[in-house]
Amino acid sequence: MLKTILVPLDGEDRAEYVLPLTARLIHNTRGKLVLLRVVKTATDYWPAITTPYPSMMQAVVSGELEEATAYLERVGAEAPLTGLEVITTARHGVPTPVILATATEYSADLIVMCSHGHTGMAHMIMGSGAEKIARYSTIPVLIVREKEGLPEASPTEISQPLRVLVPLDGSTHAQAVFEPVADLLTALASPTQKAAIHLVRVVEGQRQAATLMEESKDEMQRAARGLSKAKRHLSWMTELIREGTIAPAISSKQQIVVTWSVALDTDVARAIVRTAEAGEDAEGAGVFGGCELIAMSTHGRSGLHHLAIGSVTERVLHATKRPLLIIRPAFATNRQQSFLEEDESVLG
Repeated sequence: MLKTILVPLDGEDRAEYVLPLTARLIHNTRGKLVLLRVVKTATDYWPAITTPYPSMMQAVVSGELEEATAYLERVGAEAPLTGLEVITTARHGVPTPVILATATEYSADLIVMCSHGHTGMAHMIMGSGAEKIARYSTIPVLIVREKEGLPEASPTEISQPLRVLVPLDGSTHAQAVFEPVADLLTALASPTQKAAIHLVRVVEGQRQAATLMEESKDEMQRAARGLSKAKRHLSWMTELIREGTIAPAISSKQQIVVTWSVALDTDVARAIVRTAEAGEDAEGAGVFGGCELIAMSTHGRSGLHHLAIGSVTERVLHATKRPLLIIRPAFATNRQQSFLEEDESVLG
């Protein structure tokens, strides 16, 4: 249940693109919204004044906190948040740890952020705020692309299920998404609208059958075996979910439908985005309508190794126009907490 949602803002209009979607969640769940702004200017840009002139630094910090508080109060009082329970808090410090600590302090169930970070080499060196939060957060993080979001459903759209795509890779940690997805779908769907979870598994292989025919016999047989295995796995997982053996929260909500398909591609992230946005199945037999959101678990990596290699989840984040819900399994969260300060010192 999404009782408390945290939205970090940085004072720029583009960060506020998440507010209509967040307001929709808060309205439907009757929960509360925590708006946070982290101020770090004084210590970042004026380090020389901290020792000889501590009173000057304190004055700068106090002034920026007052400005941040006024900004948050103004945002919280305006549409689309009018009439909702909104808490505002301005903090001073390094953004990532402060945001995560605030989420813990308020027992947040979800963090919602706008992705408008760097690309290319600049991204590899600096990262983006949304990615760093998702990398370490112990609670789900919903990342919305700038100017995309999830618009209010029209009467025609309400007649169709609200779909979220869940990629599976056969590992246990990939199943960690199911309970948070059920909560998010329940909160987002209109009262008369059904919801659907669409499972997808990507099998390495060419998209077009004509291209596949040109490959060697061994490669064709390997692709066929992979496709058959993926179909069996998805069918089995769907039955376990429907009967409540896995993620009983889904089977208990009668309005949530579970479907599946297989995607063929040599690039996993590309296949996930294509399936979500175009609704393709593995064998070109038609479309199931696409999905409004994507939900993925990520065990991730840390430090410079993470930056050099990247991850499928982050590649999907950069490529898709859909909101992306990122969930970190407990074992991965515990493993990476010790790297938080290291990454902050490298990435800033």
